[in-house]
Amino acid sequence: MKTKKKGNFKKIAIKALLIFAGIYLVINVINAAMDNTVTITIAESGFLEDAIGLDGYIFRTQEFIYSSVGGVLEARRLDGERVSRGEHVATVYMGVIPSEVLEQLRQINERIAQSIDNTTRPDLFAQDPIAIQRQIAEGTSAIIEAAYLRDGERLARARRNLDDLIEKRNFAMGIAPEQEETVAQLERQRQEIETRYGISRSDLRAPRAGAFVSSVDGLEEYLTIDRISSLLPADVDELSQKPLVHNTEVIPGRPAAKIVDNYRWYFVAIIDTRRIHPLRVGSNVTLRFFDATDVLVEGTVTYISQDVDGRSVIAVSARGYVDSVYGLSRVSVDLIRRTYRGLRVETAAIRVLEDGRTGVFILRNNRAWFREVNVLHNAGDWSIIEETRRDTIAGDIYLREEDVRVFDEIIISSREFENGDLVR
Repeated sequence: MKTKKKGNFKKIAIKALLIFAGIYLVINVINAAMDNTVTITIAESGFLEDAIGLDGYIFRTQEFIYSSVGGVLEARRLDGERVSRGEHVATVYMGVIPSEVLEQLRQINERIAQSIDNTTRPDLFAQDPIAIQRQIAEGTSAIIEAAYLRDGERLARARRNLDDLIEKRNFAMGIAPEQEETVAQLERQRQEIETRYGISRSDLRAPRAGAFVSSVDGLEEYLTIDRISSLLPADVDELSQKPLVHNTEVIPGRPAAKIVDNYRWYFVAIIDTRRIHPLRVGSNVTLRFFDATDVLVEGTVTYISQDVDGRSVIAVSARGYVDSVYGLSRVSVDLIRRTYRGLRVETAAIRVLEDGRTGVFILRNNRAWFREVNVLHNAGDWSIIEETRRDTIAGDIYLREEDVRVFDEIIISSREFENGDLVR
């Protein structure tokens, strides 16, 4: 009797378990069918850069300025300012000078340099109107990119840089604001201080035309252009072991400052050989010195060394005028191989159908519609797709229904859709 009851109980338990499993399965199927929640992103106009971050060196032609006396160097021109041959660029103050007096002279000299910079630099730009207009265009792009990236500090620097360029252009056009203090007034103040304290000085002049730099760092003799064509990774590694020096005082017979050739210079760095493709000698690239300036500089690859243990040396020739770079030997650079512009979307939204078509599902009128796209660049989490395909009828350009448009809602959830499925 007990055995019979025990068998019945086991059968009932098995039936109950099967019924429960069936109900659970049905509930999950129903929930899945009723789940209309989707994750979407908005298609926005944007850009992505195919860029490589590199630490490297600036190779250039430069000439030292020597002093016959020792003392303290005070620059009469701003670092990076273009000067002409024979121009008075710095002064060496001799003897012991009270720190407060030296600070007064430093401030006056700085104001003189700024005043001269405002009145002479525009003439240089005026001789090359294409250069100033190009830099203004680059400055405008830098502001747009900083605003898009929501980088407040970078945006502020870009705005200051653009304001400076516009001011120089206005000077060149004769739209100069009034100067509160003239150079002559400032020079009289300086002369009074020098006379009052009996200060002796020796003036230094530029041995050639170029960009003035008020310091030397000890790497100049190694960063010569004639070395570039034979550089290997080991040579660049050796440069990283050499310490930078900073001249705090002028020693007779030793370099006190320098004039840098601002016409052509080279950025040189070690690069992972696997990342060189598709670059080759003659390829055009863009450089961004992100730790010095937001100005973008166009350049051309002039040298790629042989591969040594997966590393190569790359050299980029540039002509862009970037005053904040002339005093630097070691620099950090974004080497931008190409900038892709179009619609910026999350890569997870891009799908490849069984028939091989690549596209995205967009949400229109609560339904999912598949739209083929041309992926211009995939940068991991984000991609750039071609903004639109345009048709023309009788000269009028219009967007086709199958185009992906700015502000379209693009589905990025993992749920599979059929064309025209009701989503909401």
